[in-house]
Amino acid sequence: MLTLTYEYKAKPTQEQINLIEHTLDVCRQVWNFALGERKDWIKLS
Repeated sequence: MLTLTYEYKAKPTQEQINLIEHTLDVCRQVWNFALGERKDWIKLS
């Protein structure tokens, strides 16, 4: 069986970099908030 793989290098513009970083920051904040809520819920149980 022959398996082909391709590798692409992303070259985002500065505007795209800023958007990606903002999106990841929001995801991190949501994750940390949800994790805190879960820990509080477990602590009270």
